[in-house]
Amino acid sequence: MKIRFLLISICLSLLSTMIFSSHSFAANVTSWGGNTKQSYATQLMGRWALVAIFERGQNISGTTPLSDYWIFKRNGFVDHNEMPKGLQRSYYSLSDRKLTIKDKKTRVKRYFTIKYIDQRRLILIHKKADQTLTYNLERY
Repeated sequence: MKIRFLLISICLSLLSTMIFSSHSFAANVTSWGGNTKQSYATQLMGRWALVAIFERGQNISGTTPLSDYWIFKRNGFVDHNEMPKGLQRSYYSLSDRKLTIKDKKTRVKRYFTIKYIDQRRLILIHKKADQTLTYNLERY
């Protein structure tokens, strides 16, 4: 009797832990870190590997080399290595879900929209004149 009661209480406690903490496993911006400009900046910090670039659902980057990455730093800089350009340092700024990356040397700006972000993945939308590119990045 005591063993059955012990097993039932353990099962119920595990079940309640899973139910009440399952929202933390959700990979939505609003459930991880918040929805404010500062929380987006905190979520961006770190090193992201550029996995693929898509246009209309088609992978146009082929197989991106392992050396393609973006590193977002707290001081407003992003170091990014994208072939064939090589390593570059740029400024970045955030406004709501809008990410602006401005090249330090050429002053050329690229505008992105943060479509999705969680602890492991970042999906950015970049619109050029006649095309929409989707950048898939993973944290490492």
